Order: sequence, then structure tokens, then C-alpha cells
Amino acid sequence: MADEDLAASRASAPAPIKYIPDFALRSEDALGGALEADQYCSEKGWFFDEITHLDGELPFKDHVGRQFRHSREWIACMKDVRVISEGFLVTGEGVITRGLTHCNISVTIHGRLFEAYPEIIHSSAEIPEAILCWGTDNFGHWLWEFLARMTLLKKGLSIPVLLNEKTPPRFYEWIVAMGFENLVIAGDWVKVKKLWVPSVVNYRGHYENNECYVSVKSILALRSRLARIGRPRRKLYFSRAQDAWRRIVNEPEVIENLPGFEVIDTERIAGMSMEDQLELVGEAHTIVMPCGGASPITMFAPENCKIIELNNNLLHADFGSAAWAGILGQKFCRIDGPPVGEGMKRDRDYTIDPKKLEEALCQP
Repeated sequence: MADEDLAASRASAPAPIKYIPDFALRSEDALGGALEADQYCSEKGWFFDEITHLDGELPFKDHVGRQFRHSREWIACMKDVRVISEGFLVTGEGVITRGLTHCNISVTIHGRLFEAYPEIIHSSAEIPEAILCWGTDNFGHWLWEFLARMTLLKKGLSIPVLLNEKTPPRFYEWIVAMGFENLVIAGDWVKVKKLWVPSVVNYRGHYENNECYVSVKSILALRSRLARIGRPRRKLYFSRAQDAWRRIVNEPEVIENLPGFEVIDTERIAGMSMEDQLELVGEAHTIVMPCGGASPITMFAPENCKIIELNNNLLHADFGSAAWAGILGQKFCRIDGPPVGEGMKRDRDYTIDPKKLEEALCQP
């Protein structure tokens, strides 16, 4: 955000508030059309600052062997817009602005919005000014999708940061540690008169393709601001036994083949403070980690840490340990196991071959 533009926006910021949406007023207008954020800002004469528009390849590959690519980064200022879903912005005319206001995990998500949001909901309340962070209850997405976008901004801005009400309060300390203390909490259809929008910088595709785009700068900035790197001495295994899906059905056998490893379950990691989590991972010599919402925390492990990721061969999981290892030079390998059971394919439980795990642990 340009200094001169921010300076004009730093009027006395309101104290943190919780915005409660008013669902009584509805509009008959259906959501329509879609405009790229830069196109929309240009048409309106609004601030749009292209920071980087890199299109080069990075020296590591995604799950199907395609090179990761440098991502696009920008900051915009949009007026009289509402926020819905994963961070889509809806204009007063009912038009969705797209193009990295969200992570675009699936190129079909835009089409599904018309079913999920058949009409615009108007509220009698509105927020005068805010910076869009938004958020989720999935820690991995919180980290690389929403927290990473804040690395485009300077610390200590007085403008309130807008968070999704679905974001767990235990995540708040992460953004405060990034230097943003003035938070405003809202739900779908919150209206903001003046919304500063840093682009999502780690994302899949840009509507034209399904490739993986990563901001190396954002990952290094997150580490610089948050990491607590110590002496690599701990061996950690993160268990998903308490989760509802993507569990390792032969986990007792897996743990037997991990002598000297600390077993960290979901309840323990969720109950730890940010500082404790960062110190735990920052002292890791080896991490064995099933794919899931916690796996992106390897971003804060030492650069010489060995990362062994376990998966069901159905979840891509490109934005996590694999990408960060490519950026940081960590030793990384993934072991896929055959899925079992029914349900959504990517969430199926699976088994892991202990021999493959033993071989991976023995690799230098």
C-alpha cells in the first residue's frame, strides 16, 4: 500500500468491534457477472498497485510434476463492496470481483457461488474502512492463504483488519504477532465502504489454469516475523487419530516404527499457544506429518529438518510441506498409502506401509 494513500486513510480507527449481520433485508438481485479486480478498479478509477506480476517457474514441482510458478501480488482499494464465502467481493451492482481476492483452490468455485448465494443480502450496518484478511477454521489455509497475504502490508497500521467470524479466536494471536492488533470480526455479506485488499499470494490457477502459484517472499516474511528456530533436536509425529477423516487406520503400527518420536495429537496442538507451537516445530530434527490442516506448520521448522508427509494418494496437498520444503531447502518426501472406506475421495482414511516409512527415515 502506497505510503501517501495510507497516510490519508489513517484517521482515528475505531476500537475493535464485532459486526452482527442483519439478515432481515434481502434483495431480489441475483449475483451476476464477474470482473477481474484490476479491471474493476480501473473502470472505477480506484487505487490498484501491482507489486509483482511474475510468471517464471520455480525449481520444484507439484503433485503431477508441473513446476510451481511465481505468484502475482497486488494491493487494491475498493469501495462499497461486500465479502462472502472464501473472500469473494460483491459490488453494489451485484457483480463478483475475482482474481486473487481468494485462493481459487478450484476453478469451479465461482460457478458454485451462484447456487450458494442466489440473492444479495443487504444489512443496515456497515464498516467504514478495513483491510481484508478474512480467514477460515482450517489452520493450513489460515496460514498460507490469509495470513500470507498480510505480508504485503507494513506492520502497525491503524486501519482495522477484517476477519471472518468463522475464524477461531485462537488464530487471532497469529495476526496480532504479525503486527496487526486492530481487528474487526464479521460474517458473510458484511459491507465495507472502503476496503483495502491485499491479494492472496499462494493460490491455484487464475481461472485460466490449475497450476500452483507461490510467493517465495511471503513464506520468507512469515518465517522472519514468526519463526522460533532453535537447535534441531526433536522428532515429532503429528497424529490425526482424533480427526473425522483422513486417518491412518494402522497408526499403532506406524508409531511402533517411530522410536523416540513425540506423538502430537489434534487436541494437544489445538490447545497450544502460538509461541508453544512455533517453539515445538522450531526445534524439530524430523517431522512425520499426515496431510491435513496442520501440515503447513512445517514452514516454521529448521531448514535442515527432514519432513516425511503421509497421504492417501487422493489429496493434492501442494500448498503445504512440499512447497515450503522446495523454498527452504528442507529434506522432503511423501509416502502415499492405499485409501480405504467410502466418502469424499480426498478425505478417505488410508494405510501406510511401515517398511516405506522405515526406508524414508533411513535416507540421509
